[in-house]
Amino acid sequence: MRLRLFAAAIICIIAITAFSHVPVAAQTASPTPNANCKATDLVKSLASIKPANDSQKDMDALLKLDDQIKDQNAACNGLYFKGTGQKSIGPIDIPSGSYLVHLVTSGYFIAHLKLVSGSCKTSDFNETSMYNVSSGQATDGADITIDSDGCRALILTSNVDGAWKLTFSILQ
Repeated sequence: MRLRLFAAAIICIIAITAFSHVPVAAQTASPTPNANCKATDLVKSLASIKPANDSQKDMDALLKLDDQIKDQNAACNGLYFKGTGQKSIGPIDIPSGSYLVHLVTSGYFIAHLKLVSGSCKTSDFNETSMYNVSSGQATDGADITIDSDGCRALILTSNVDGAWKLTFSILQ
């Protein structure tokens, strides 16, 4: 009984935290359509979670749920892009603030920002370099940060040989 209450409390905390982030508005020609926003389906699936009475299995289930909540938050609130192969994204408007940018791909992926207006600084403290990953390096994800001062930019990809997903989350 305690484990069930603990699991329910953790799920509620994760859901509240994930969906309480400030949304990022994006204007772009190629974002993933809002059809990927299926928060209602995810909330319905929460009711079906049963404790395994094994701490490791229960934590694995919660961590998987955390990833699903983050994916839904990004899909429902703004900057979420996916594709296969090389693609140009944008221009996108990134309101002032700091953002975590998460890439998932099993293949090669290079991305650069092309600044249109405002200011963007990536983790490398420059305005261009985002990712340069080899095959297999980002199967569990690769993160960078972007600090925006009213940035409007294009994301230009190259040397891409597989499916990829790129999500922006505002850092609080």
